[in-house]
Amino acid sequence: ASDVYKRQNLENAFNWFKKSSRQQVSKNRYQCETLRVGLVEAQYNLAQMYHYGLGTQKNLTYAAMLYEVAAEQGMKEAQFNIAQILHYGPDEFLNHEKAYDWYQKAANQNILEAEFNLGLMHQYGRGTFQDYVLARQHYLKAVQAEIAEAELNLGFLYYLSLIHISEPTRPY
Repeated sequence: ASDVYKRQNLENAFNWFKKSSRQQVSKNRYQCETLRVGLVEAQYNLAQMYHYGLGTQKNLTYAAMLYEVAAEQGMKEAQFNIAQILHYGPDEFLNHEKAYDWYQKAANQNILEAEFNLGLMHQYGRGTFQDYVLARQHYLKAVQAEIAEAELNLGFLYYLSLIHISEPTRPY
């Protein structure tokens, strides 16, 4: 019985997010039509529901569209999520240049996971030019969030002699 209630709650949440995320035309106090942008939080939540199939069928196309709408309004989580879809796919969504741009915007709002992905993109030259020093800079920022893969990739940059910068020794 609890699964039925959970499914109903997700469906209800989905419907309310959908209503509040739409652009609507309304009349202002002078009776002129104005376009009201949907609530960015609702757009993001609706994107999440489409992305993971919560309360609706999973639909990555709708999810990506809604993430991008919310990202364009400055929501850092949406910027990161649209970047992830554009960076990792599926194939029909791949666009490394756009992913790089969205990661930059998310990183500028202190999403440290975006810093890690910028490091990857610079390390391998995907969506941007290959630059090991910039990869190192992004990885060092990601290490603040204790992203183990950033530490691993820093180790490889030094191990493979791809960068030649001495760092002060820090006790752990």
